[in-house]
Amino acid sequence: SWNILNAFSGFFQSRAIKKEAIALGYTIADTKQKMTLQLKSAVETYYTSLATLKQSEISVTSAEENYRVIKNQYDQSAATMTDLLNASVLLNEAKFAKSNAIYGVISSVYNIERLIESSLPIKE
Repeated sequence: SWNILNAFSGFFQSRAIKKEAIALGYTIADTKQKMTLQLKSAVETYYTSLATLKQSEISVTSAEENYRVIKNQYDQSAATMTDLLNASVLLNEAKFAKSNAIYGVISSVYNIERLIESSLPIKE
């Protein structure tokens, strides 16, 4: 027996499949956009990490020079032990900040590699 509902079921199934295909297309486009945004953000984080590293290297150089000057003054009894300890603390803090900056650069590189699913050609 022929049913009128069976005649339209193929039509409705094809419309449903078309709508699913359109929805899938939007999902793919949305995913591509999110991935692009993640990659742009990761690259920006990398450049920010590099800038932080450069600044921390300048800070270490400055702290080393400050420590050297204070040490010379201390050796000549022109500075106190507290001054020398303060200079030492500043130097250690600068070195710690540099270590954190190095970690930030490495972490951002690995994040980019994770996103692109490939290794970057990094010069050591």
